[in-house]
Amino acid sequence: MYSRIVVAYTVTGEGRDALALAGQLATGEDARIIVAHAIASPPADRPRRGALADVRTRVALGRDAIAEVLGLDAPAVYRPLVDRPYPSTVHTLARRLDAGLIVAGQSRLGPIARALVGGGVPIEPLVAGAPCPVAIAPAGQQFRTDLPLGRIAVPCDGSVESERALPFALAIAEDAGCALRLVAFDRAERAAVEAIAERLDTTVPVEVVALHGDPARNLLGQHGEGADAIVVGCPDPSTADGVPGGAMWSRVLRHATCPVWAIGPRAATSVRTRSRIAAA
Repeated sequence: MYSRIVVAYTVTGEGRDALALAGQLATGEDARIIVAHAIASPPADRPRRGALADVRTRVALGRDAIAEVLGLDAPAVYRPLVDRPYPSTVHTLARRLDAGLIVAGQSRLGPIARALVGGGVPIEPLVAGAPCPVAIAPAGQQFRTDLPLGRIAVPCDGSVESERALPFALAIAEDAGCALRLVAFDRAERAAVEAIAERLDTTVPVEVVALHGDPARNLLGQHGEGADAIVVGCPDPSTADGVPGGAMWSRVLRHATCPVWAIGPRAATSVRTRSRIAAA
C-alpha cells in the first residue's frame, strides 16, 4: 500500500501506538519506515555535559522503543529531530522522501497541556500541512497484534472535505480488498449518496448508511458498527471557517477507537485514485 511511511514519534504511549500502526501497515509490503523522533532541546541554563547526556538518553529510549515495537529486523530508519520545528520538519521529511503516509498517535492534549506535561504530537497542524495522508493510531494500538481491514467508512456529505477523502478511502479499500461504507448525515441525502456509490469505478463492495444526529458521534460509532478504519477530509485552517478545536474531524481524530486516515488540503491525490472516481 505504501513504499515509505514516516512516523511522527515521541516517547509516549501514543508514540508506541504510532509505531505499532506503521508496522502493521508495512506488514506484507516492501515498505520502509522512517521514525522522526521529536526531542526538545534541554534548557539553556543546563550544563552542556548534562544536556548532551539528556539528549543521548532520549535517543536511546527512542531506539529501544523501535526495536521493541517493530522488532530488531524491521526495515526502520531512525531520525532524531533535536530542537527542530515540529511538525513542519516532519512535512519536509515526508516530501523529500516522497512518503505515501505519515503516522502519528492519538493525542487528546491541547497545546497548553502538551507544554505542561511534555510529549504529544499536535494533530491539527500535522494534518493541515502534510503533503500526504496522516494515519492516526488509536489509544492501545500497540497492544493489537494485527490490523484487520474489512470495511472502511468515509463521510459523504457533499463537502469539499468529503470529496477529498473519498478517492483515498476507495484506494485503501481496493488495496486491502475490503468494503467501502459511505456515511451520509441526513437521511434526506441518501438518494444522492447512493447515486455517488453507483458511479464509483470500483469492484469492491460499496454500501450507504444514512444517519441522523451529531456527525462526529455518528462517525465515532462506525467502529462499533463494523468499520475497521475511518477516512476523513480535513479543512484548510487558513479558510474563513478555520478549524475550531471542537470541529467534527478534530473530534474524530482525538477520540476514535480505530485507525483514522486524515486527508489534509495539501495531500496530493494521485492520478490513479482520481481516475477511479467518476463521481468526483
